[in-house]
Amino acid sequence: MLKKIRSRQVKIVFWILIILIVPPFFFWGVTSFTRTRRENANIFIDGKLISPEEFRKYQNASNIYYRLIMGRDFSKQITQEILDSKALEFLLLLWKAKKDKVTVSDKEVIETIEKIFSVDGKFDKELYLRYTKDGLGILPRTFEEYIRMILISEKIIDLYVRNVEVSDDEVREAYKKTNEKAKISYIFLPYKNFEKEGEQKKSLAEDFAKKLIKEIMENNIFELEPIAKKYNLEVKTTDYFTYNEPIPNFGFEEDIYQDIFSLKKNQISERLFLVPEGIAIVRLDDFLPIEEEKFNEEKENYRNWVKSQKMFTHHMNFISQLRKESNLKLPAQSFRDLPLKDDNE
Repeated sequence: MLKKIRSRQVKIVFWILIILIVPPFFFWGVTSFTRTRRENANIFIDGKLISPEEFRKYQNASNIYYRLIMGRDFSKQITQEILDSKALEFLLLLWKAKKDKVTVSDKEVIETIEKIFSVDGKFDKELYLRYTKDGLGILPRTFEEYIRMILISEKIIDLYVRNVEVSDDEVREAYKKTNEKAKISYIFLPYKNFEKEGEQKKSLAEDFAKKLIKEIMENNIFELEPIAKKYNLEVKTTDYFTYNEPIPNFGFEEDIYQDIFSLKKNQISERLFLVPEGIAIVRLDDFLPIEEEKFNEEKENYRNWVKSQKMFTHHMNFISQLRKESNLKLPAQSFRDLPLKDDNE
C-alpha cells in the first residue's frame, strides 16, 4: 500500500529540499540529543517550554512525512536521528509560521490528502482509512492535522528558501566542473626520502622542490623526465579526471583543482603541490574542454541541479537563522521511546 501511495504524487506534494535521506542532524547535535538520557528532557523555543509530550507531535509529523515519501524504504533508510532532526525542523518552521501568520486552510489539507490517496484519479477512502487507522493507528482527523503541519512548513520553505535565481554563468561553471577533463604528470618527492623527522623533513623537501622549480623555469624545460632522472626521482601520470573527481594521491582540495585547471597544455606549474605523502611538481599534459552543442542540450538539467544546490545552502542558513532567532535550547535527552499515538487518546 505504501508503495502505491509513494509512486503517485507524494514526492511532488511534499518536496522540501534536502530532507529526504540526509537531513543535517550533525547540525543539531541530534546524536547526543537522541542517545543521552536524562530526567530533564524539556525543549525551549523563544522562552516557551516544549515538553516531551508536546514534542511528540512534531516527531509524529516527521514520522508520517518520511513514511509517505519513503514507503517500504522507510525502515531501511530512516533512522531515529533523522526523525528527530526533521521534528526539530518542523518545530522551528511552525514557530516561524506562527510569527508570520502563515496558515493552511481545510480545503488545502483535503486536496492534498485526496492527491495522496487517489487511485486512477479518484480519491480512495478505503485506502485512506486503512493507512491511517490500520497502518498508523491514528484517527483520520489526527492525520489531517499532521498534514496541516507539513503543509504549513512547506509554505515557509517556499517563502524563504525556494526563491533562488541561477545565472547562466553559474550553470556553465557547474557544467565545466563536471565535464572538463585534465590529465597531468608530476615529479613526486616523498617526505620519507629526507632524513630529518617531523616538520624539518617537510621543510627540507620543500626547499629541494623549490630548487627544482627554479631550475625548470630558468632552463625553460617543458619535460619532467630529464629533471626527474637527474635527481633519481619518479614521474607519475594520471588518467583524465574532472574538477569533481579525486586525483589519486592529491586529495580533494579546491585550490589544487583551481591551479591545475588554470594551466595551459604542457605548462609546468610554479606552485608546489603539497600532497599527503610528499610534494608534487605538476605539468598539465592534456585538457579536454566542454562541447558547446552538448552543453546547450543539457543546460537546463544543470540549471535545476545548481538551483537545488543553492536551495540546500539557503535551507541550511535559514534553519540556522531560525535557531538563533527562536533561541532554541535542546536537552541531552532521548525521545526514542515516545510512540506514535493518537493525540485524542
